Amino acid sequence: MERSQAVPDRRRDPLLRHLVQQCLGSFGQRGFHLALRGSSAEHSWVQLRGPARDPSGQDGTLMVLVAHGQRERTVMVDAYFVDSALGLQTPRHKLLHRYAPESELPRVVREVAQAVEGWPA
Repeated sequence: MERSQAVPDRRRDPLLRHLVQQCLGSFGQRGFHLALRGSSAEHSWVQLRGPARDPSGQDGTLMVLVAHGQRERTVMVDAYFVDSALGLQTPRHKLLHRYAPESELPRVVREVAQAVEGWPA
């Protein structure tokens, strides 16, 4: 598939790229992979997915959306379980982190990645 010149390379968001690398470090060991990515003028996002079970033992998929809003300086991570039998989506975890100066970016990535790493699949 040919990339259009009008569509920016979504991987040019260094904060999101670094955060996804950190998350895949821990989630990758649990069978997660990068499923989708997208962007707009002000937002970049990546979706990870991997195998999971709900509290009752039902098999399914855990979807983890990692998004960065450049203008509002926010990082959001949203995880939800998708039941394999019915395709029902159940929220699991959500994290929204705001930052001010660019100098905070390494700390933001570290804090968000550490919080997400502790989420059970």
